[in-house]
Amino acid sequence: MRIFIDTSAFIALLVSSERWHEACKKKYREYADKNALFFTNMLVLSELYTRLIYDVGKRDCEKVIKQINKLKEEDKLRIFQLDPALLKETEKIMLRFGEHKLSFTDASIVVIAKTYDMDEIFTLDKDFRKVGLQDAGIVN
Repeated sequence: MRIFIDTSAFIALLVSSERWHEACKKKYREYADKNALFFTNMLVLSELYTRLIYDVGKRDCEKVIKQINKLKEEDKLRIFQLDPALLKETEKIMLRFGEHKLSFTDASIVVIAKTYDMDEIFTLDKDFRKVGLQDAGIVN
């Protein structure tokens, strides 16, 4: 099982005060029990770290960065870079789904999910359904 983790799920999973924290922990355990491979990209990490530094502060952001780095080192999380081909396709997708106001980061997730055959997007964002992707189903 190949799971792409979005910013919203990362935040809910890693910040215990978040509304969806327990639901995301439960879903993460379900994925782990199925030996899922986890993926994200640099744009998601950029959003994640920015939100954390603004919303919870340096100390908590630093803890999350250490957790993410540990997951990478243990090969439990793989991080996509946007090469020129993925970048160009992301621009196309963002414009193609403009009526859904898909962000550039979300468009990159769509491209990666379709290009690399992801099974689900671990997210709290229902908008991925509008472009034909399966999400974690945490938020109805």
